[in-house]
Amino acid sequence: MPIRHIAPRPTRPTTGPSHARELRRYGALRTVGLVMTAVLAFVGVGGATAAVTLANNIESVDADDALGKDRPKKIAPDDPNAGSPLNIVLL
Repeated sequence: MPIRHIAPRPTRPTTGPSHARELRRYGALRTVGLVMTAVLAFVGVGGATAAVTLANNIESVDADDALGKDRPKKIAPDDPNAGSPLNIVLL
């Protein structure tokens, strides 16, 4: 009868899949990660909600009516380069 290779059994029993030699346990590290993920999610959703709420509370006012009717007339500025060629560089 030929000798067959048999994998050694682990010294302590595992509760994971049969292909895992040892089941790693990260209890505290996993808990901290889950708590930090939950806090980040709540802060993100709360911040987005506050931003939308504040953005929707903005009211507009017509500035021309608020300044009154006795405003100075608009004067167009003089262009010192009128009629001369203009070089534009596109990158």
